[in-house]
Amino acid sequence: MAKSKRVKPQNLVKLSNLSEIDDALFEIAQLRTKLKLIDAEAEEQINKIKERAAKQAESIKNRIEQLANGIFAYAEYNKDELFEKKKTIELNFGFIGYRKSTKISVKKTTVEKLKEMGMLEHIIVKESPNKETLAQLPDEILKQVDAKRVVEDNFWYEVKEEEITQNAAKQVA
Repeated sequence: MAKSKRVKPQNLVKLSNLSEIDDALFEIAQLRTKLKLIDAEAEEQINKIKERAAKQAESIKNRIEQLANGIFAYAEYNKDELFEKKKTIELNFGFIGYRKSTKISVKKTTVEKLKEMGMLEHIIVKESPNKETLAQLPDEILKQVDAKRVVEDNFWYEVKEEEITQNAAKQVA
């Protein structure tokens, strides 16, 4: 049996009483507020860069679309002549051609009609355990179906960020 190695918390601040924990929660709230400001500033800069890039790219995208539409119009108008013997034409700087593609279009009633006709192999069914209903079963039944109830006692903390931010704003004013 392999020995388990104890893991010591890294980057730990020693807190000795509830007053120090309350101070730590206050500091966390302040630091989170600073992070939000940093993120907001970064997002604002990113949005400005995206706007500039979109403006710069707009005329280029329009020109590409114009050229592509021109190529398509020429190919469509001359389709019988150009593609009589082959589906693809190689040019110096690329290819043009037609490719057959087939799609299956279905309606909302398709699944129902497939069921009525007994054609179940054409229906995809995704099965997965319903954990909400399993939670209502006793542990003995869960064990019989290779499931188990896992109860965890997870530590949490919550910072009163709004109150702290409001108080900080009042102190500045």
